[in-house]
Amino acid sequence: MACNNAWANHRLLGACKALTPEEFAAPRTGFFPSLRATLNHILWVDVYYIDALERDPTVLKRYDDPPPDFPDAAALYDAQRASDRRLIAFCERQTEASLAEGLVLPRPTARRHPRAWPRSWSISSSIRPSSRPGARHAEQARM
Repeated sequence: MACNNAWANHRLLGACKALTPEEFAAPRTGFFPSLRATLNHILWVDVYYIDALERDPTVLKRYDDPPPDFPDAAALYDAQRASDRRLIAFCERQTEASLAEGLVLPRPTARRHPRAWPRSWSISSSIRPSSRPGARHAEQARM
């Protein structure tokens, strides 16, 4: 899966390298306002989780740092490739014993990142009970 992730990142960022910096930062419809913001966020989360997988003790401190902001896809491409190589290397080092040991990822501190969702933006609160998985069966059981 790590290799598949690297391949997908390579294809996506390879296509984005053809964009000018203005096109890369242009407003787009989506959760993030641009391709630049979206892909920088993906890189930031990848690096955070790889640090956590490797049990880097400074990962929680860096979580409070501002996320990276590469202005063009070419620079972002190089950083993402380095991140992808780290993830593949981590996966290749795993043994049956390390996998059986399990993994406990560090939890972020109570201080939320400035870009975190407000608590009021709960995904589950926006889903009607009848559209939740299993809700129909629960309603039928009550009848």
